Amino acid sequence: MITFRADPGQLAEALGEEVRLDLEETPTEPPLVTQETSSKTAQGKILALLRQQPTTTRRELATQLGLSADEIKYPLNKLRAAGVIRHVGPTKNGRWEILK
Repeated sequence: MITFRADPGQLAEALGEEVRLDLEETPTEPPLVTQETSSKTAQGKILALLRQQPTTTRRELATQLGLSADEIKYPLNKLRAAGVIRHVGPTKNGRWEILK
């Protein structure tokens, strides 16, 4: 299905033929999601997951949130920089602590 955003009369005139118009109301477009908005949402989800399972890895977090391992880095780094979380122990056997 092709969606046009044009005046029906102008569309018919431009095509020079009869045009079948589906005048059902189209759904409104969702608001644009900015990096900041999606980051805050991801941060909240990350905190919830870390509270439940502090020994989870970045890769496991990414899988649970439907993101790639690289996409999870940004919100994790923001949380670390803000002093909300920190990782204690070795990379593979450590755990996350929620500080705030």
